[in-house]
Amino acid sequence: MKSIDLFYQGDGIGEIAHIELDADATFAILKGRLVEKHGIAHDALLFLEDEDEPLDEAILIRDRATGKGLKVHIHRCRHVEVTVTFNGEMVERRFPPSATVARVKRWA
Repeated sequence: MKSIDLFYQGDGIGEIAHIELDADATFAILKGRLVEKHGIAHDALLFLEDEDEPLDEAILIRDRATGKGLKVHIHRCRHVEVTVTFNGEMVERRFPPSATVARVKRWA
């Protein structure tokens, strides 16, 4: 069986970590492993990096994987609110927890 590299980070995980799973595994299996390993809440959501919506956990990992694997974020929040103040003007916007700093900076 082919395996896929998954790099993940999230709420309560200190740094980017790696796990290798079978290509036929679902995102629910990934979530279960991460919940067990890191003590993350069962209601946490999985996001692919820079995607706005949480993953459907029934999807097979291979259906979303690339040749470089996947970057996954697990978080209990659906969004993070960012506030930028410039020249006395304050602007707010919500981003998914999977948004990269580069994405937020492009917006700002």
